[in-house]
Amino acid sequence: MKDSARRVAQVTDFDAQYSKVLDQVRADAALGRQLDVQGTPTFFVNGIKVNALRPVFFEALIEHELKKASAS
Repeated sequence: MKDSARRVAQVTDFDAQYSKVLDQVRADAALGRQLDVQGTPTFFVNGIKVNALRPVFFEALIEHELKKASAS
C-alpha cells in the first residue's frame, strides 16, 4: 500500500499522514451512511440525490437546475 501511494499519489510520508487521512475517510464514510449513499458515483444536485445517470441526462438535470436558480 505504501509503495502504491508513493507511486500513484507521490505520498512520501505515508506513516505520518495515515491517521489524519484515516479520520477523513471515516468522516466521509459516516456522512455517506447518513445520506444513504449506496455506491459510487452518487451526486447531489441542489440537495437531490442522483445516482449514476447517462451524461446527457446528467447535463440536462444541471441545466434545468441552473435555469430554476436564475429564474428565482
